[in-house]
Amino acid sequence: MFNADLEKVSVIGTGNVGSTCAFLLAVNSLANIMLFDKFENIAEAKALDIGQSSVATDSSSIVSVGKSMVDLKDSKVVVITAGISRKPGMSRQDLIKTNGAIAKELAADIKENAPQAIVIVVSNPLDLLTWIVLKETGFERRKVFGMAGVVDNSRFKFFTAKKAGKSARKIKSHVLGMHSDEMVIPTEHIFVDDEAASVALSESEIKELKESTKNGGAQIVKLLGNGSAYYMPGTGAYLMCKSIIEDSRAVFDTCVNLDGEYGLKDVCLGVPVKIGDKGIEEIIELDLSPDSDNKLKENAKLFSEQLKLL
Repeated sequence: MFNADLEKVSVIGTGNVGSTCAFLLAVNSLANIMLFDKFENIAEAKALDIGQSSVATDSSSIVSVGKSMVDLKDSKVVVITAGISRKPGMSRQDLIKTNGAIAKELAADIKENAPQAIVIVVSNPLDLLTWIVLKETGFERRKVFGMAGVVDNSRFKFFTAKKAGKSARKIKSHVLGMHSDEMVIPTEHIFVDDEAASVALSESEIKELKESTKNGGAQIVKLLGNGSAYYMPGTGAYLMCKSIIEDSRAVFDTCVNLDGEYGLKDVCLGVPVKIGDKGIEEIIELDLSPDSDNKLKENAKLFSEQLKLL
């Protein structure tokens, strides 16, 4: 039985990413959590572990397991983390065949059982799966978006802070476009302790930091040997859920279907947005340099080309 004072967040996929998101929501008493997984015993184990952890933090969250997709009913937010993860040498695009089919099936379940829900896509390849879920549910674009830029921007700030010898809180930046090696990091929107990147860092340092960010996920995959990053993606999904539940309208670089913004239509790409109670409350259009604008448009072309593979 759920705590009636809290919203319900359903997490589909109880691997490391989904479990991290659910754990943070539960121990911070932000929502009741319902876990879904094709391996029900795994979901049961995670529900017990997370539920017992929430007791230790004096949380009022209740963690339970969905027995069927009918149990998605009354979800404020549905977080999709289900799918296979990357192996060493595997690109995000290599995942599209398997994870695309999973996303399509889940979209139908959400449409039928939780038509009021806001859907956060976390599974990869993120941009294409966000498109699939958006089209298959038929939901408004404000209700379906992908969590990726939160990860990429946090990685960029991490590397930049380390290089500059500053707190990551002193770094301001945005990561746009696809959640892949083609991501766009506009130099004109990088600031280190309120100094423009062109002043605070050398051109070669900026290039190095961008490359480190693009390779950030692959670096973790290589070091783990089996698996991929999960604390950061799980935290990113949690932060988005938090902004929805608290209606804080926090700004996140988010994969969203563009409809004229940045001169683009019918593509799902990362741009800064405000997230609140209704989902995407506002899409923020940055003033981009010609170089950054061209790179974002190249991302759009690549996205459209990859759509043809679906």
